[in-house]
Amino acid sequence: MVTVSDRHRDRGQLLLVGAITLAFIILGAVVVYNGVLATETVASGPTGQTGPDAKVTNEELEDGLGGLAHRGNIDWDSSSGGSYGNTLDAVITGDSEYAESYLNTTASSRPTATQIETVDVVMEARVATSPIGNESVDLLNNESAINTTRRVGHFALEFDPDDSDGDITVRSVNSSGGIKEVTIEETGSGYEVQSEPCSMSQPVRIDFVHGTINGTERECGLELIDPDESYDEVELSQGDDADGSYELVVKGDQDIDGIGDVDYGAWDIAADLTYTSNEVSYTRLQRVPIYTDGPQNPLGLVPTGTCSNLDIDSNSPDIPADEIIECDIVDDGDGISVGYNSNGVLIGDLDIDDGLDVDNGGSFYGTAITSSTVDIDDGTVTGELVADGDIDMSSDSVVYGDVYTRGNADIDGGVVHGDVIAEGSVDLNSGSGTVHGTVKEGVSDIDNHR
Repeated sequence: MVTVSDRHRDRGQLLLVGAITLAFIILGAVVVYNGVLATETVASGPTGQTGPDAKVTNEELEDGLGGLAHRGNIDWDSSSGGSYGNTLDAVITGDSEYAESYLNTTASSRPTATQIETVDVVMEARVATSPIGNESVDLLNNESAINTTRRVGHFALEFDPDDSDGDITVRSVNSSGGIKEVTIEETGSGYEVQSEPCSMSQPVRIDFVHGTINGTERECGLELIDPDESYDEVELSQGDDADGSYELVVKGDQDIDGIGDVDYGAWDIAADLTYTSNEVSYTRLQRVPIYTDGPQNPLGLVPTGTCSNLDIDSNSPDIPADEIIECDIVDDGDGISVGYNSNGVLIGDLDIDDGLDVDNGGSFYGTAITSSTVDIDDGTVTGELVADGDIDMSSDSVVYGDVYTRGNADIDGGVVHGDVIAEGSVDLNSGSGTVHGTVKEGVSDIDNHR
């Protein structure tokens, strides 16, 4: 007869209890895991991933549409804005099946399918694809009476790989007079950038906006163009037989002075997009920038007109009622005062020698610099205000930005969501005005505070 001691009996019971406890823990984990899966299934989609999916979808969409529009700018011979727009819409939504392919991709990989319905040009561009030569390209924008300089979205140069024997100097002059210049020298076996340790062999393609050589980023001082700045001119100086061609895309629908063969293109576009999931379907209009980080206004408003819709020659243009006008207005020396009609919207930047009145339910998106006064009454400004004169804000007026004045700031019932800096005084009318930022008055020089 074998006798089991109490010590061994206690140990066996302890192991049995431990095994049962472990089994219940594992069973509980399985139940919880299955419950999570069931809950996710009932929710009809990965809710936690909806935000990232939407962001990725939007970025992919903008990259695709913007890329197609840019290739159209360079490759299509468009004699008018209408011919370019029709071709663009056909390429994206027509026989090329780009829209259908994009719909199938999003439908199979994401909880929300995206369909591209129509595509329209919002802001036109002019495009030059010309042989390299000795020329200075005047970029003054004759779209309005004020001859503002123009923004450059794309500027690239490509040498002829079979026949190119000379040097070339490329120069840009921005609206502030800033000059950038680079010389690409022919070495016999290729090219090198003057005064920079950068050499390259054929074929050679240089992008002066991104500073790339054959699509590769190089620290060679080649970034001559900032797409967020305006330019007076770009210049090419050819040495010997530097054969090749250049591509230039500038904002606006007016010709580029000095270049005979200029095509129409797009600066930015808008697409009707329909999003469809298991539970909901909705359509919205999305503006897609091609050459900048985004539209100047945060709401992505699509303009109904440009500078050509304003009577700037009168020096007192009014934004039409219920219209959305996109226009950079720079004073030509005669003094300009900008006003609004009912619910008009102005998108752009202002640098004027007279006053700005944002009233009648109007809205302004951009930076306004004026040597006179700013009067906001039942109006909205999204951007920065800089005035030599006083800034007056009445009730129902809002500024989403900073306010700077060399005079006084009278915020009588208005709201400023930024800072208010004044060389004079700041009056909030006993608290009826509101400033959500910093208030400074009696400063010596507002330029030191911007």
